[in-house]
Amino acid sequence: MVTVAGQLCSPWALDPRKREDRLKSGAAVKGRTPSLAVGEGELTSGAWTQADAVSLRELSRQERAFQSLERESAQAKGRLSEELRRVRAALGALQEQLEEVSSGKQQVEKKLEGCKQRCGRTKQALQASQTRKEELRRSSEEMKKEIRFLKRQSAQRAREVCHLQEELQKSKRGLSESQNVAKEMRGK
Repeated sequence: MVTVAGQLCSPWALDPRKREDRLKSGAAVKGRTPSLAVGEGELTSGAWTQADAVSLRELSRQERAFQSLERESAQAKGRLSEELRRVRAALGALQEQLEEVSSGKQQVEKKLEGCKQRCGRTKQALQASQTRKEELRRSSEEMKKEIRFLKRQSAQRAREVCHLQEELQKSKRGLSESQNVAKEMRGK
């Protein structure tokens, strides 16, 4: 609060254009006709008291401070508006990127699901192949056993054939000898 023309006033309540009117009206009430000139920190007044001059200087200082604060506020508001615009633009860009990433993620998930399905089918095919391989191995083992058995049997039959051939040769020789002996007996 400041004192202007003997009255307490808020510096924020005084409009700069009406300040001089208020001061003049206050001075006229007290019977004074001041000559007020405020400029660059100088205050000249005819019938003003020292307290009034100090109050006016304080009011002037506070008014300049208020105007400075208003300018700073306007500048800050401008900066904040610009920052808000940039932040909104960045938010929009980030939202677009998020949508792209989400879309990419969905595509990757679809591809992953396809890979999982192919992998599952490949595993099944591999298991079927391994089962078939095992069956072929068993079949091969059985065939080898059968071949070994047939070879043994063939060898045994070959021995029997050889034995029978030997017997046949013996029989032929015996028959030949018998025929020779029979011829000799007929010839005698």
